[in-house]
Order: sequence, then C-alpha cells, then structure tokens
Amino acid sequence: SHVALMVVFRKVVYAIMGMPYDFSHGHLPLEMLYEGRKDLISYCIYIGIFWVADRLNAQGAPPVRQQRIEVRADGRVLYFEPAEILWVEAAGNYVELHVAGRASAVLVRGTLAEYEKRLGDTDFVRIHRSRLLNRSHIRQVETTHSGDVSVTLSDGRAVAGSRRYREGLGQ
Repeated sequence: SHVALMVVFRKVVYAIMGMPYDFSHGHLPLEMLYEGRKDLISYCIYIGIFWVADRLNAQGAPPVRQQRIEVRADGRVLYFEPAEILWVEAAGNYVELHVAGRASAVLVRGTLAEYEKRLGDTDFVRIHRSRLLNRSHIRQVETTHSGDVSVTLSDGRAVAGSRRYREGLGQ
C-alpha cells in the first residue's frame, strides 16, 4: 500500500514539474520485488530495535537505594535506614520511631500520615490506625480472640494490630 502511495505521490510531483513518470519501466514484477526487498529489510530492522528495547525494559532499572530517614529529636538530627525501623506509632502530635537496637523509642514531631508517606516506597504497612509496621521484621502474626492481631517482631516485641487492617499483613 505504501508503494502505491509513493507512486501516486511521485506521479503528482513529476506532473507538477512537467515530466513523465513511469514506475515500472515495463517491468512491474521486478520493481515490486525490488520494493518488497527494501520493505522486508526495514521491517526486520524495526523488529530488531523493538526486540532489543523490550529486553532492556524487561531487565528493569537497577534497584534504587532507599534514602535514609532524617528526623529531628531532642535538638539532634538522627538518620535511620528504613530497614532499621521496626514500627512507627502515633502519639498525639508526635510519632514514636521504634528502631532496632535502641531500648527506647525516638519521639519526633509529626503525624503518622506524614511518616506513612515518607516510608511509602518501603515495606511498611499500616496495622492499626495509630501504627505502621515494617513487614521485613515480622516473625509471627497471631489472631486474638477478638479478631485483632498480635504481631511478633524480629526483636521479640509484640505489637497489637487491628482487625480492620489485617489485609496489609496478608490475612
């Protein structure tokens, strides 16, 4: 079809220039073979380019290193890797960051919604209206008699979760 369109286009251009145009010069099968060969080569090149692009996209981008979380507490600036944070708990206008290897929580000004957004690309899940939990630290999930959950973490501590947020734990 594009060969026919090109022939029509050339005929118009040649006619405007006052010159005759004969596509096949009396050898239509040879001209079609010539044009078909060019089309086949172009088609193979396009398929090759799309195949290579598809393979490169399938490999995906290299994993992006998660940024450290910067928090200001007690006149200090602290930095935590998201993987270090066991869970985040709301405490009024503050949040408590429970960090692996620390005996007490780090109290910082902010809301749970802010931290949920900051940790959005990580493995944190809401297990209660006032708690976010790092899924990579979960060792056991136990359903209580009321239907809520008790989640045991890698450091042995248990954190309560609501039955309304169980789907985040895969239950």
